[in-house]
Formats: sequence, C-alpha cells, structure tokens
Amino acid sequence: MEKLTQALMLETPNFEHLLQQLEVSFDQMVDSITPRIDQSINKNKEVIKKK
Repeated sequence: MEKLTQALMLETPNFEHLLQQLEVSFDQMVDSITPRIDQSINKNKEVIKKK
C-alpha cells in the first residue's frame, strides 16, 4: 500500500491536498450517518427487550 501511495504521490502533485479533502469528506459522511445508525440500534434494542 505504501509503495502504491508513493507512486501516486509522484504522479499527482496535489495528492496530499486530495487526500485531505477525502478525509474531510469521509468524516462528514460518518458524522451524518452516525446518528441514524445509533437511532436504528436503539430501536432494535427496544424491540428485542419487548420480545
């Protein structure tokens, strides 16, 4: 993986910038879906408790 990343860095001058953008985008996506996942888990816990 490291060799692949180094090769891409040589080919793409803005690789670090693109990597940072990807990280920010990923973090935003995780932040947006985490509450829905938590809500779903809690609903399932309640259903299981009732059964």
